[in-house]
Amino acid sequence: MKGLLIPAVAVMALSACTQQRDLAGYDDGDRYALNDDFLIGQVTESNLPLTQSTLVGDLGELRGFEHQATARGYAEDGLALFDIVSTGPDGSAMQMITVYGDIEAFQPGYEATYRFDSPHSEGKLEAIVCSGQDDPGLWSYDQEAEQVSVMVNEVPGRDDVVAVDFVTVSEGGDVATGSALLGQQ
Repeated sequence: MKGLLIPAVAVMALSACTQQRDLAGYDDGDRYALNDDFLIGQVTESNLPLTQSTLVGDLGELRGFEHQATARGYAEDGLALFDIVSTGPDGSAMQMITVYGDIEAFQPGYEATYRFDSPHSEGKLEAIVCSGQDDPGLWSYDQEAEQVSVMVNEVPGRDDVVAVDFVTVSEGGDVATGSALLGQQ
C-alpha cells in the first residue's frame, strides 16, 4: 500500500499549480491573479480582504526575486486558501497556501510552522511554490514546500488590518516570503 501512496502523492505535488479542486471559490485552472481579467491560481472568488502584498526570495531559477504581488484569499468552513502572485522583469512566481483550520487565529502574535510530512491537523499549513522566467502560468518550477510558516503581526497605527507573512522552504533550501495585509473581519 505504501508503494502506491508515495507515487500518488508525488503526482499530486507535481501537478499542484494546475490541479482542479471542487470548492466554492476555488478552481486553479488557467487563471492568474495580477488583475481581474487574467487570473491563475487557486482562488477564483476572493472573500478575504488582502492588500499591499509582496513576494520575495529564491524560487527555483529566480534568485533574489523581490516584487509587488497580488494576493487573493478565500475562506470557508475551516479551510482558507491564499494565492500570492507576482511578476517582474526576471519572471513570475506564486505561493499557494492552504490553511486547514479557522483563520480567526490569525491575530497579532500568532506564529505556526508545519512541515510537509506532518499529519493533517487543525491549523495545519501547506504550500506550493511556482516560478518561471516567462509569463505567469508557464512555470518551470512547481514544488510543494517542505516547510511553511505563518507569522501575524500588528500594523502600527492600524487596528483594521494585520500583517501576514508566509515563509516557505522548498527542496534545495529555497526560501520565499509572501506578505500581505489581511483586513479584520
